[in-house]
Amino acid sequence: MLNGIQDASTIIPAYTSKLFPDFSNYSLPFLFRGTGSVEGTVVGWNMFKRGLLGRLDKVHVAGVYANDNGGLHFNRKITSLGDLKGLKIRVPGPKQAAVLKELGLVPVGMGARQIAESLNRGVIQGALMGWSAINIFRITPLLKSHVDLPMGTRSFFVAIHNRVYDKLPRQGKAAIDKNGGLALSMALGTFYENEGGRMRAESGDRNVVRPDAAAQKALFERFKPFHDKWIADTKDGAKKYQAIQEILAKHRGSS
Repeated sequence: MLNGIQDASTIIPAYTSKLFPDFSNYSLPFLFRGTGSVEGTVVGWNMFKRGLLGRLDKVHVAGVYANDNGGLHFNRKITSLGDLKGLKIRVPGPKQAAVLKELGLVPVGMGARQIAESLNRGVIQGALMGWSAINIFRITPLLKSHVDLPMGTRSFFVAIHNRVYDKLPRQGKAAIDKNGGLALSMALGTFYENEGGRMRAESGDRNVVRPDAAAQKALFERFKPFHDKWIADTKDGAKKYQAIQEILAKHRGSS
């Protein structure tokens, strides 16, 4: 994770999912509502504080946050979910691939930096990624349609190697602790919340498919087996999933 060269880094658990299986819940569709970044961040930090995110014993965690719910972005006009069948779409990992197969899509695994060229060459017709990322990776000019569904977020954590943190003077540790934690997590999560919301609102002449509440409820029922499988496959999965729901209920009740 952090090698001898790096003392601190932002880690994307999805890229090393076997090392950090407790973060894999972020790939679940319909777990976080709306833009999803703030909800994902609140869940991540509170799960960490409860000791429910494993394999972090070698690092000092300065923040845990999420980007916005992934949308489906296409280089052709899409007018309904029925238009998705058979289209090749970029996915960041195998868990997302299984979800998108449920919609009739053909998943193609690749990194975000390959998306623009692959869309341009016709290797893929679409990409699963956060709305906040489509400008960052310069694919917006290639897009003609979006499907706005809460298809899961990506989690991140800011890690400082323990051997580095432990050697810091008291003032250094105090500065990190004061500026890190929930405040840092929320600042990063809120950035993605705002950026993802802005991109949804500023879709221009691109077509946006937004299934209504009844359609989304039906989709959630189709996707619920992925939640059940996460519970079954994750150590103490039922306990962790219940904790996620408790944190979300508290947050939603106070917002």
